[in-house]
Amino acid sequence: MRVLAGALLAVATLLSTGAARAFCRTTTVATDPSFSPTNGQCWDEGIYVYHSRKCVGYSIESPGSKKLDMTRFKELTETAFATWETSVCASGKTPSIDAQYVGDMPRSMLGYDTKGGKNASVIVFYDDAWPKGSTNEVILTTLTFNKESGEILDADMEVNTAEIDFALSDPVPKDGTDMQSALTHEVGHFFGLAHTSERTATMFARYTPGSTFFRDLSNDDVSGLCSVYIDGDQRTTSKGTVAGGACDPSAPPAPVASSEGGCSSVDGAADGGLGLAAPLAMVLGVVASRRRRRSL
Repeated sequence: MRVLAGALLAVATLLSTGAARAFCRTTTVATDPSFSPTNGQCWDEGIYVYHSRKCVGYSIESPGSKKLDMTRFKELTETAFATWETSVCASGKTPSIDAQYVGDMPRSMLGYDTKGGKNASVIVFYDDAWPKGSTNEVILTTLTFNKESGEILDADMEVNTAEIDFALSDPVPKDGTDMQSALTHEVGHFFGLAHTSERTATMFARYTPGSTFFRDLSNDDVSGLCSVYIDGDQRTTSKGTVAGGACDPSAPPAPVASSEGGCSSVDGAADGGLGLAAPLAMVLGVVASRRRRRSL
């Protein structure tokens, strides 16, 4: 069974008081639509998500978008990932995570197959119509994870080429949407970071049209990634520091259903340990509502 992006976990019934810090991490409980990461507060219901393996893979839909120069898009995607991976931590080292392009995939790979079929984190495009509800959305990233451990199993991006006129080169029009900025922000979500209240950060929730400063990470962004993927291939989780897995860009297997109970299935998925994060989004100015944000 392939669980598709857009099938959401139930919204938490209570708001977390939140932890006061700059960067924020995505958790296994969908953020309440009324919550905003203001005043250094983060949504902390659930446990943190993370990639266990030192190397993770991503794919791009074939044949891609007819509205984009796909060669240029692939270059910008590689640049966005490299921006995060080559950042320098306080230790003087780079984060212990590497994303590798593993080739083109068909649209049918969108979502996560819980029955042991082939999986891949894939970037897909919607040229003709945007099916996600709000035309203000730019790119949506959806994470599939193990609800018991927080390990990310799949990270898909959906690009709204039907409604958004992306700029793939400089200069970016003053009312345009910079693709490199959008991708750099979404890669942060891919790695498990959430929106922050820090206005200078790439992971800030609101994008200024025509701007390009999200291309460059702030100290807050770097601290966030380095706090998760630390020296010695270790990962910081809600349950303590754990050893990272080997360098394997293939998708991790689906979790085995828990015999302990307590984990509900998602949309009929048999694997009780599987969860989906609400699509991670970003607002363009103040146009979109908090529930359906213009996403980057």
